Amino acid sequence: LTIDSQGYLHAVYGIHHNDVPYCRSLRPNDASEWTDRSTFGGRLSYPTLVCGPDDTLFLTGRDGWSGVRLFVKPPGQPWEDRGLIIKVNDDCISYAAFHEGLAWGPDHKTLHLSCSFFQSTSNVSQDWGSIQSVNYMRSRDFGRTWERADGTRIEVPATAETMDVLLAGESMDPKPGIRNTGAIVVDSQGRPYVLYYRNTPEKPGQGFLAKADSAGNWQQLPLQAALDKHFPGE
Repeated sequence: LTIDSQGYLHAVYGIHHNDVPYCRSLRPNDASEWTDRSTFGGRLSYPTLVCGPDDTLFLTGRDGWSGVRLFVKPPGQPWEDRGLIIKVNDDCISYAAFHEGLAWGPDHKTLHLSCSFFQSTSNVSQDWGSIQSVNYMRSRDFGRTWERADGTRIEVPATAETMDVLLAGESMDPKPGIRNTGAIVVDSQGRPYVLYYRNTPEKPGQGFLAKADSAGNWQQLPLQAALDKHFPGE
């Protein structure tokens, strides 16, 4: 769910490997009536929706096992398929899942994206998820080109190896061992923060907050340890 500059609500919902249902509220700041539902996309899952400064809508979603696809909807226009902006690694030969999140910078021009990768080098379902990571990239031209936090250009579609890698590893117990479901925020200085959780190698799992400075260097903040210190027993 997102809202445009005029107060109209825009919603996408309810899909897994299918077309995305989309509708808009009939009146600003009023969720009581909506336009007829339309669909687009083909085989998407886990859509993420944000609204740009000119009321253009930006949506990303997992495209089957192939990667993450970007769709853009200018005001009053149909949805445009911009293609894959993230793809699977070459050594991923079977199941792959992607959970991404979008957030605007304070200039409302820079689009920040976090993504968790769950990729497989085996055709055996019990071994799926042998490649896992949490990654980041950003676009300063409304999704046309992408780069790392330090400004290094990324050729799209990006991979878990070409994006900023905040955490990477392998895990079979439990699955997934590394999880970020698109949890990203950007502060007033344009610095992104990405929240992720790791089950392994030590139990119980731990939460971390990855923070990028102005030079694009990432710092891993042990969020769980800080919470335990300041709020013991809670």
